[in-house]
Amino acid sequence: MTSHHSQSKKFEQLRDEAEALIQKQPDDAPASSLNILELIHELKIYHAELEIQNEELKRAQHEISELHQEYEDLYEFAPCGYVTMNNQGIIKHINLTGADLIGKGRKILPHSGFSQFIASGWENIYLAALQKAGETGNKQSIELVLKHEKKQSTWVRVDIQADRDKTGTVIQWRMVLVDIALKKAAEIALRDSERRYRQLFNDMVSGAAMLEISERDHSGHIIDARLLEVNASFERLTGIPNHRAVGKSIRQIWPQTEDFWFENF
Repeated sequence: MTSHHSQSKKFEQLRDEAEALIQKQPDDAPASSLNILELIHELKIYHAELEIQNEELKRAQHEISELHQEYEDLYEFAPCGYVTMNNQGIIKHINLTGADLIGKGRKILPHSGFSQFIASGWENIYLAALQKAGETGNKQSIELVLKHEKKQSTWVRVDIQADRDKTGTVIQWRMVLVDIALKKAAEIALRDSERRYRQLFNDMVSGAAMLEISERDHSGHIIDARLLEVNASFERLTGIPNHRAVGKSIRQIWPQTEDFWFENF
């Protein structure tokens, strides 16, 4: 199908021809009338085609409008923050999730430097990643803490991508902010748990050792195990210091160990 512009041009051409024929002298009226009828018929066909094209354009515009709305919703309400900055690190665009992570109104954030929302002590990590992304063109991922007006801090993972021109000059920066507060809380809880376990293990009155199976016989029965860790009481009761015990097998330390000990394992 021809384009809307060419159809309109053809329509105008046919109309001009029809007007010219109508203005002719009546001496060739029969021929002119026939030509006029033919032109009118063509005009009707082109007019119908133009109407069809007009409807198609309206439908296409409606679809584009719906797609734009869907994209906007996906952008605004994505589970991660999206930030676009100019080459000076000034925020150009930020979605609702990104603004919420910073704890600022989105109307305030554009034209603000992103670095001012980074918690004290984390600026150098951010700037180093920004510079590396700009120099290499490769995405950089870091974890840092953002300031927040309502909360003490916000842990985020930041994925930084530099958009560069053909010369390698940075045009703009794009960043994705992912809330990792729960992950960090779990890591802190795990470290605290490990610390408490370590203290309990080392302060036990009884000698204790952690072992792993190191050897089995052809039937799958355990015949030796390696010491992974021993506590202070183990060292005191056995007279074997930590550096001589850890990494050694039971049979290396006590060659006369009887099989029934391993059967109990």
